[in-house]
Amino acid sequence: MRNAAGVGLGGFRAVLSFFIHVGVASILVASPFVVDNWYSQKHAPRYEPVVEIHDEANALDVDDLEADLKEVRFRKKTHLAVLTVPGQNVVNLNAEVLKYAETQMAGSPWISKDNPNYWRDGLLILAVAPDGRKVGCYVGEDLKISQESQADIQDSAKDHFRAKDWNGGVKSMAERSADLIANGNTPQRTVFLLTLLGVGGVATVWLIWYVWSGPNTSKKYMIARRTFSRVVYGYEETISRAALVPDDNTHGALILSRCRWFDSEYTEVSRMWNELPEPYGFQWYVGATRRSVNDLKERSEALQLFETIVSHAAILFSRASDWPAVWDNECGPVMEDIQALVHLCREAQRSKVAVDGDEEREWAALCLQHLRRLPACLREGSVTPSQALSELDKISDGVRVRVDSLMARIVESDGSRGSSRRRRRYEKMKSEPPANTMSRYEGKWEIAGSKGEYDPRTTIRVNPGTPDVAVLMGVDGGAVDVTDGVVRHQFSSSGGPICHTPVSSLIVGYSAAIPSDISAGSGSGGSSSSGGYDGGGFSGTGSSSSF
Repeated sequence: MRNAAGVGLGGFRAVLSFFIHVGVASILVASPFVVDNWYSQKHAPRYEPVVEIHDEANALDVDDLEADLKEVRFRKKTHLAVLTVPGQNVVNLNAEVLKYAETQMAGSPWISKDNPNYWRDGLLILAVAPDGRKVGCYVGEDLKISQESQADIQDSAKDHFRAKDWNGGVKSMAERSADLIANGNTPQRTVFLLTLLGVGGVATVWLIWYVWSGPNTSKKYMIARRTFSRVVYGYEETISRAALVPDDNTHGALILSRCRWFDSEYTEVSRMWNELPEPYGFQWYVGATRRSVNDLKERSEALQLFETIVSHAAILFSRASDWPAVWDNECGPVMEDIQALVHLCREAQRSKVAVDGDEEREWAALCLQHLRRLPACLREGSVTPSQALSELDKISDGVRVRVDSLMARIVESDGSRGSSRRRRRYEKMKSEPPANTMSRYEGKWEIAGSKGEYDPRTTIRVNPGTPDVAVLMGVDGGAVDVTDGVVRHQFSSSGGPICHTPVSSLIVGYSAAIPSDISAGSGSGGSSSSGGYDGGGFSGTGSSSSF
């Protein structure tokens, strides 16, 4: 009854469940920001730095810069040193700064007395070579910051330096340093905040999904209803079309055997629809409703697809007027497999592995010629539909054999780093049952100047996209087959598996088959960043870059 309070919205339980879910998720979403704000206030910058400026390049307004730098606040007591390096031939600013510290500073106060291989604790050096167009920052071990943060500090000044605003650039570096140095990001805080951010991020995604799930479930329900209505409408016609499929061949017998699954599934899905009352209001957000709708949608679509498969089989076996379109759809998976084989041959030829695919490429060309001739043979009756489908089986099996052979030769010749890992991945993909893989035909192909699209879910020959493929799989994951109309074993008439999987999955299983570290053509980019001090044992934290 929908007259009671809350019932018109889907019932009190559905309403309460919705607001509890949204409330808890909202708290989790906000928690990282609340905690981070509290922690940031607790660790707010408050220390004025001790400032010294060494303007050896005569580029700075020292008095103004010193006043500006003393206004910057750090989270730890910091000795801020500014150095400008003269000259255009500054190749390594790191080495110039270290040399200055060792030769110009009395007693080397910038270098740690306890460990002369490091900068002293509490020290921050901001260096710039105006004419040499270099900028760097260097810190004591207690202020140690990452290479990424060092680059961030340097980048903050580069626009100023390019405009010859030397004071502005140094000030920007100091301010950015104050943001990054000792900002409270202890390992414990980092782990805690990352955990909170992870929880908050998951909660955000979940909340968006949850709010969206209600309308989406309602939409899926309407789609599923319409789909099943079409199945019901076409049920009798499907039974009639199945009578046109002969049972004296492997493919026809398999279709008729699969019709028993169709009848059973049709009865079960009809019962489920009758038992599911139409949801309304907040019931669309209830998990049980969502699962039932998703299940009904998936199973109704599978029934509709199977009706199309039966229709295709009836059209092809009776050679009705529109059989060429059905035949083109049947050829799609085979064309994709041939495309994958040709691509593998091309990649092997371009790589540095001592393998060529000339024999496989020639065989693929012969297969394409044969496929082009088959429609004419079907039309004139020299080849029956069952024989034509068996030819597709043979070509598909032949492609797999040749991909296996070519891949085996590539595996054998691969002595590069990581070859063992790639070999194990390839062997796993070879041995994995088709039903347990996520590999699917894409539904399009392009080869030898031709291209086409098809629906792999509606082919007469079974593939991983077939709606009833799970039912057709044997106990050990191997595909079953039909002989004389009886489901018996796992091989097709050509001796290969009845469920044909894309050979591209094997190629992907070996990282596109060609080891990346021995493939032809390689290059590397340069970097203007520098982190060394030109030899010696000095290891203080710091780096420089160009602007």
